[in-house]
Amino acid sequence: MNNQATDDTPWWLKYFTRFLGSASSLVAIGIGAWACFTITARCLMAGILQMLLGVVVALIEVPCFCAFLDFAQNPYNYFEKRPYWHKALLYVILSAFIMVLCGELSTFVGSGLVFVTGSLYGIMALGKKASKDEMMMKAASMSSLIPTKEQPQDVDAGPSSAERFH
Repeated sequence: MNNQATDDTPWWLKYFTRFLGSASSLVAIGIGAWACFTITARCLMAGILQMLLGVVVALIEVPCFCAFLDFAQNPYNYFEKRPYWHKALLYVILSAFIMVLCGELSTFVGSGLVFVTGSLYGIMALGKKASKDEMMMKAASMSSLIPTKEQPQDVDAGPSSAERFH
C-alpha cells in the first residue's frame, strides 16, 4: 500500500512530521553520544542504542544525511511504500525500549523526540475523521447491537429468585 495513493493527510502534517523525524535523528545521535559518558552499563547501552536509533531514523526519513552509505536510499524507498503505522510502530517501540532501559534525562529527550515522531505517524495512520453524517449513521447502526434490558429468560435456569418466593 502506497502512502500517496489514498493519503488524505494534510500537507503541513506530513512535512512537519518529516522535519521532526529529521531533527530527532540528529538529536538522538548527539544526545546518545553524550549519554555514553556514564557510570552505569544500562545507560551506556541505552546511549549506544539511541545513536543507532538516530541513524535508523535518519536512513528512513532523510537518506541524504547518510549519503556516504551505499545502501542509504533502500530503507527510505522501503518505508515510502508502506503504510504510516509501520514507521509509527518501529519508532515508538524502539524509543520506548531505550527510555525504559535508562531513565536519565538525556535518553528521555533523545528518544522522546523519536517517540513523538512515531506518535505523529500513528495519528497520520488513523486517517481523516469521518463527517458528522457518517458518524451518526455508524452510531445508529451500532445502537442495534447494544442489548436491551429485557433479555429472554433461559429455559434451563427456571424461574428467577423473585418469582420463587412470591
